[in-house]
Amino acid sequence: MSDNDGVQDAAIFLMSLGEEEAAEVFKHLSPKEVQRLGETIARMRAVSKEKVDDVLVRFTSDYRFQKGDEVYIHGNGERSTRVRLIDVRVHVRDGGKLTREILAMKL
Repeated sequence: MSDNDGVQDAAIFLMSLGEEEAAEVFKHLSPKEVQRLGETIARMRAVSKEKVDDVLVRFTSDYRFQKGDEVYIHGNGERSTRVRLIDVRVHVRDGGKLTREILAMKL
């Protein structure tokens, strides 16, 4: 996947969220990221339902954790540790790659 494909996928995802939710995401992006995504959205034409579905399936399978979830994390050869997720943030990095930042509290 090229950098432009990643930005386009991020743009498709944001457009699928709806105006209020997308605005919340944009609040957490840098001005450069907002500009790049805005330009990509403005250039986009019709997007097939199959493409939107593909983007959403990939995103939800990779970023399905939510605040309040209890999960186990695994260290390098260490025992598993149970944590509660306090905050989960998604970032659009250079190249349009989506990454997540997780803040958790050990239980």
